[in-house]
Amino acid sequence: MSNSRRERIQQRQRKFILIRWFISRILCLVHLGFTIFVLRATQIARHLFFLPIIGIGLVFLEILLHGFLGFRSQNSFFLLLIYSAFIITSIWLLEIYTINHLIQQHHQQSIVEVFSQFYYSIIPSTDGFIIGNKYLWAEIQIQVYIFFMVLVRAFEAKSGDRYKTIVTYWTTAFDTLDFIHLLTYPKLYIDRRFVHLTLTIWTISCVQFLIPLSTIEKYLKKHHHHRLASIITYSLFSVIFIDFPYILIRLYAIFGVGKHDYTSYFLVFKNVVVILFAIADLRIHFLEIEKPRPPQAIV
Repeated sequence: MSNSRRERIQQRQRKFILIRWFISRILCLVHLGFTIFVLRATQIARHLFFLPIIGIGLVFLEILLHGFLGFRSQNSFFLLLIYSAFIITSIWLLEIYTINHLIQQHHQQSIVEVFSQFYYSIIPSTDGFIIGNKYLWAEIQIQVYIFFMVLVRAFEAKSGDRYKTIVTYWTTAFDTLDFIHLLTYPKLYIDRRFVHLTLTIWTISCVQFLIPLSTIEKYLKKHHHHRLASIITYSLFSVIFIDFPYILIRLYAIFGVGKHDYTSYFLVFKNVVVILFAIADLRIHFLEIEKPRPPQAIV
C-alpha cells in the first residue's frame, strides 16, 4: 500500500471520528433542549427549567475546549458526565411528578369505590396528547437517555469492538428500564422511602455508562498492572452497580410486596447468573495470581 493511499485512509478515518464526535454533542444538546420544554410543562419542576440550560452551556464549553485543543482527544467522559447529571436530575423530578399523578388517580378510584352512589366523572383534558399525558415523559426521558448513552459509547468504541459494546450496554439497558418500571406498581410507589431508594440505586447504576473501562485498562497496563487490568472488567462493574443492588430490590418486590410477574423472575435469574459468573471470573484471576512461578534455570 502506497503512502498516499495510507494517508487518504487515515484522513477518512479521522473525518468519520470527527463526524461521530459532533453527532454525539448534537444529540445531547437536542435532548437537553427538549428537557427544557418538558420541565416547563410540569407544575412540580416548572421553576427548575433553567437546569438544562446550564447543561447546554457546559456542553458548548466542552466543545470549545476540545476546539482549542485541536480535537486531539476524542474521549466523551466530560460530555456524558454533564449530560447525565442534568438529564438524571430531570428524570428524578418527572418520576416524582408521575408518582404524584398515580397516587392522585389511586385516591380518585378509592373515592369512587367508597362513594359509588355519587356521580363521578373526570373532566376530559382539552390538551393534545403530549400535554395531556405528561406522566409519560419520565419514561420517555429514561428511554431516550439510555439510547443516547449506548449510542455515544458505540461511537467511541473501536471498529472491532463496536458491536460488542452495543450488545453489552444494550443488554444492561433493558435491565435498567425494567428496574425503574417497578415504580409503576401501586404497593411500591405508595412508599416514598422505597421510591427514593429505587431512584438512588438506579442513578448509581447509570455510572456504568460513564466509566471509561478502555482508558482505565490502558492506564493500568501502561503502569505494568496487567493482573489488575484483567480483573477490572465490565462484568465486575455490572455486578457492583447493577446486578447486586437490583436483585435485592427485586426480591423485596417479589416476596415483601407480592409483585409476581415473568419479567421479574427472569431478571432475578439473570442477575444471579451474572453474579455467579463474575465470582467465578474473579476466582480464576486470583488463582492465577497465587500460582507459583516455575524456578528459572541458572545458566
